[in-house]
Amino acid sequence: KYNSLSEEYQAYVHNWSKLDNIDDYYNLYSNLEFVSADGGWAVKAKSDSAAKITGDVVIPATYKGQEVKTIPEKAFAGCTAMTSIAIPDTVTSIAGGAFYNCIALKSITLPFVGTSSTATGEEANFGFIFGRDSYTGSTGVEQYYGSYSSRTFYIPAQLRSVTVTKATQLGYCAFQNCSMLTEINLCDSIIAVNSYCFENCKGIKAISLPNVTVIPNGAFKYCALLE
Repeated sequence: KYNSLSEEYQAYVHNWSKLDNIDDYYNLYSNLEFVSADGGWAVKAKSDSAAKITGDVVIPATYKGQEVKTIPEKAFAGCTAMTSIAIPDTVTSIAGGAFYNCIALKSITLPFVGTSSTATGEEANFGFIFGRDSYTGSTGVEQYYGSYSSRTFYIPAQLRSVTVTKATQLGYCAFQNCSMLTEINLCDSIIAVNSYCFENCKGIKAISLPNVTVIPNGAFKYCALLE
């Protein structure tokens, strides 16, 4: 399969895989679609290819010399055999419902929480990128984005680990009620968290925030296992 690629595309596969497990990377590449957007690329599963994207997925930071910048709406919807996905730091926006119905997802790596690093309101909630439509294998998670305003997002019930790699802050109620999570790994660049950010994350045992100097009201409310 690898030999069927042009020399140019063989180079892409080499760059992604570093010559390791080349068939897996070929299978991933052949099921992704790159579309010009925002001076770079948007990436998504090809039409009718969602079920073919399996296991651990690493999205490349560049394609044809330009950065991958956008994950569009429903980009990986229905990737029911994908167990983890890593989004590169080059990405600046992730649309609502991008990971809808990814029922096998156990781990996700993101540059930020929500739709962008500057998102506000419901778009700054972790659940936003999974969408508001329920599906078998999801857990309904209510998250507030204002004192009296909330949304219920449907997050894969098997999701356990989240890693945030580039953010400088976490929004109001960002991870609120994500009780399915057992691990949240945060980058040292985070300098601020907002109220009720981790409320009712009752499966979390440890969180490191070395550069946050003020812990706001209710940030760790009902985090009974937190050490």
